Amino acid sequence: MMRSSIHPQSAIWGSFVFVLLLAILVIAYDLQFMQHNVSKIKQLPLNDLQSTQITDALLDTAEQQVNRERHLDAWNTLLNAEDVYRKHNRLELLSRVHWMRARMLHELKEFDAAKEEIDRSATLAERLGSEEYKAETAYLLATNLYGRREYELAYQLIENRLQDSRAISLKNAIHFHNLAGLSRGKAGDPYEAESHFLAALRISKSLNPEHYGFLYGNLGHVYSQQGRLNDAIKYLALDFEWSKNNHQFGSASSAAYLLAELLSASHSRRDQIKALLYLNQADSLALLQNAVQISMPSDSLWWRIQLLGNHSSDARTDLAIIAKRAALNKKRAEEAQSAVIRNRIYEDGRAQWQKHTADRNRSVQRSGQALSFAAGIFLLMAIVLIKPE
Repeated sequence: MMRSSIHPQSAIWGSFVFVLLLAILVIAYDLQFMQHNVSKIKQLPLNDLQSTQITDALLDTAEQQVNRERHLDAWNTLLNAEDVYRKHNRLELLSRVHWMRARMLHELKEFDAAKEEIDRSATLAERLGSEEYKAETAYLLATNLYGRREYELAYQLIENRLQDSRAISLKNAIHFHNLAGLSRGKAGDPYEAESHFLAALRISKSLNPEHYGFLYGNLGHVYSQQGRLNDAIKYLALDFEWSKNNHQFGSASSAAYLLAELLSASHSRRDQIKALLYLNQADSLALLQNAVQISMPSDSLWWRIQLLGNHSSDARTDLAIIAKRAALNKKRAEEAQSAVIRNRIYEDGRAQWQKHTADRNRSVQRSGQALSFAAGIFLLMAIVLIKPE
């Protein structure tokens, strides 16, 4: 009986090399596929992917892009950051990517999509065991519930976190108490809201109290709900001064508008003049800021404050007042249109992110299938070629 001229061991090694080359070719194709899809995303220069400073810079860049209203660029940066952090198993930074994406979706009022990102961030925070990350994701979830107008659930979540004060930094505790106060105020309990705002104020005094002028405004608002007008005016005036000095003009203008409304209800001529002064300062700040997000008096109330303060029916004065209000309304209309455009950009960014995620998942699946196929071929060839002599 003739023996094969091909030695079985040589055949095995030959088949192994063949399958290995095949696997390399398939994986190389998948890598090329991945690079092709990632190349559609704006890349940032990365000289050293292992450097914490470099990778942290991606999140800093995304934050700056959001602040400059370059929302699509921010989405692209976060896409790039997610790929980098996944590749190098930087779970703490990957958690921040999901956290930032959830925050952006909140602005879009896409609360369901934001909840998915919060859950991803929370899962990573649990794996890391970071109390700081857990607290931040809990706060974001409470904000999500507040945005859905589920004020009781938001408050319960915050209360549970506040019970373990050791796991919350002082800065986070301020925001937790503030959100708790807002939730109780929306739920119709201004007295419970007051206690949380006072707690936040006490904590702020051990940090940088000048950065938390808005807490005085929130406290002044609940005092006005309670009918404590003198206290309301006192704390709203503090909010106006502190926020203006700290360039938090949105908070300052909101406080000034409410001050104008409260003081205009007085029969005192002095209070009516002060109301007009606050109204004019609020208008000036609103023209410099995003007026859509500022609670402004209705046209009728705004007009009444102007007339009470001026005590004039002079035609030229009236025309000047009308022109100023028209400018404010025009600005609000333009900003509302800008918000529509911004939301469309967010939608485009979100669609790009979903496509990128799907492409990445398909690529991973293809690589796995290729390796499984190569292993199967190798096993089959080994069975066929290895025969007893």
